[in-house]
Amino acid sequence: MSLNHHLYADDTQLFLSFHPPEFHSNITHLQNALQQISSWMTANLLTLNSSKTEFLRIGLKQQLSKIHDFSLTTTHSARNLGFIFDEHLTFSDQISALSKSCYYHIREVRCICHTLFIHHSFTLSLQAQNLPFQQILSTVDFFFSYWTASR
Repeated sequence: MSLNHHLYADDTQLFLSFHPPEFHSNITHLQNALQQISSWMTANLLTLNSSKTEFLRIGLKQQLSKIHDFSLTTTHSARNLGFIFDEHLTFSDQISALSKSCYYHIREVRCICHTLFIHHSFTLSLQAQNLPFQQILSTVDFFFSYWTASR
């Protein structure tokens, strides 16, 4: 059994691939690895934040339905480097979050539309160079460039 991992400045991710019949032995392996990591962190005056520890099972609905373990608390989605993964890789949570963000920025642009000059090529420029406006415009400009490229 190999336990893959990604280490970031303040985040550690462990990855374990298995078939449903091997679930319990692999979870035991994962729990042992987490205990070893926690012990190492304690020995080095660090703390593993168990409230931020998440367990996400990813697979087909048929595969996940074969796994029945009520002792393990799982989440239905988790964020990885700003991207939201769900248990069936449908990306529905990511799409919802992106849609909310786009609608938010569009509403913000409506509030400042009197200060904007919109060219027919969907490039935006501001009469006043202000940081919050630049952030909104960069998001909207990205949206419009993606939208025009996909048409």
